[in-house]
Amino acid sequence: MKVGLAKEFAIALLNSIYQLNDPCIKYLSDHIHFQKAKRDEFLLVPGQVSNRLYFIQKGLLRAYKLNTDTEVSVWFMKEKDFCTSVPSFYRQIASIEYIQALEDSELLYITFEDYKHLCEHYMEFNFVARELITQYFLLWDELFDGIRMRSAMERYEWLLANHPELLLRVPQKYLASYFDMTEVSFSKMKNKLIEK
Repeated sequence: MKVGLAKEFAIALLNSIYQLNDPCIKYLSDHIHFQKAKRDEFLLVPGQVSNRLYFIQKGLLRAYKLNTDTEVSVWFMKEKDFCTSVPSFYRQIASIEYIQALEDSELLYITFEDYKHLCEHYMEFNFVARELITQYFLLWDELFDGIRMRSAMERYEWLLANHPELLLRVPQKYLASYFDMTEVSFSKMKNKLIEK
């Protein structure tokens, strides 16, 4: 999709959350940036302050943290998702997580400064901002309930029922860390389900 059309799509999506006035739409159009990320490229590393709120036009991103020397996947975001390191972006503090492209990706983003300007100068954008934050917390609650509060087999079945595309697009080692399992245990569990 061409950059101009991608911007229009993202603005239309925001506008569907809450009706934006023309000056707000123009500001967004003038301040949305386009970025390509190659597979395995890092968009954020610990110690950096997250200054970008991304909209994924195409591709797949992963956030992870290090527990000693072990990578622990926190979330996966795909097309039509908004993403950032929430504590780092909203508080403008150093991140403790990595954000990495798992596929060649095409992203739109606004900077924190532009986000702040939108909230301060266009009151209707605050409804959009609130909805984005609400969606993040609902996703976090869904992940906590769906992943952290169930047995390993129930977690896999939950992912299969709710986000089956991730099983095809995310490397097994990253899914295993998402489930808080070793890759060997994850593989055995998956094979058991296939044998059923």
